[in-house]
Amino acid sequence: MNLPPESPMVSFSNPPIPWSEAMVNAMTKPAPSTFADLAHNPSANITTGLGWIFAFSALGSVLSVILGLILGASSNLSTSGISTSAAGVSRLCIAPLAGILSVIGFVISTGLQNIIAKAIGGTGTYEQLVYAEAAFTAPIGVITSILSVIPVVNLLNLPLALYRLVLSASAIKGVHNFGWGKAVAALIVIPIFLTILIAVAIVLLLAVSGPAIGNIFSNIQRGL
Repeated sequence: MNLPPESPMVSFSNPPIPWSEAMVNAMTKPAPSTFADLAHNPSANITTGLGWIFAFSALGSVLSVILGLILGASSNLSTSGISTSAAGVSRLCIAPLAGILSVIGFVISTGLQNIIAKAIGGTGTYEQLVYAEAAFTAPIGVITSILSVIPVVNLLNLPLALYRLVLSASAIKGVHNFGWGKAVAALIVIPIFLTILIAVAIVLLLAVSGPAIGNIFSNIQRGL
């Protein structure tokens, strides 16, 4: 009895998502399922995510300087004894530094989010979270840089920042596969902790230095 030949194995792996499609989806489809799909994209890796942050941050820095010069809104570039154009050129030269600083900040923020998320039951990885959040953080950074040099229009940066928080919570939820409560907790626990820590430090500093400051003012008044 002849048996039929075995059918070849069929691979059902997801095809890579182009970077442009990944960013458009992340910006316009803020559902957790969007970020879950991005997290399982074969192209999802730390190198790609951080590369987006660096490139788009540097691009945003360049575009903000150029647009500021074009609009004549470049008074913030001028310093004593230095022409506006020279100051603009100097900022263009340090655009790579802006990219590096953005990468450092992004690595720290997503790292802290991932630590909290894993501690409360998250199942995703740091690599997946970096890629998912970079997909919207990078383009939003460029938009923010451009808007910041346009008077009045720069007020749109506030709702844009709030929208970024919504996307971050959705990304954490989609990547780590848990509820909204845990996603929000992973997003805000560290900022709240740092705020409390800074407030306590200020109170302690004032408590310690208060008498010394009072003595200084007393001596000044006596000298007068």
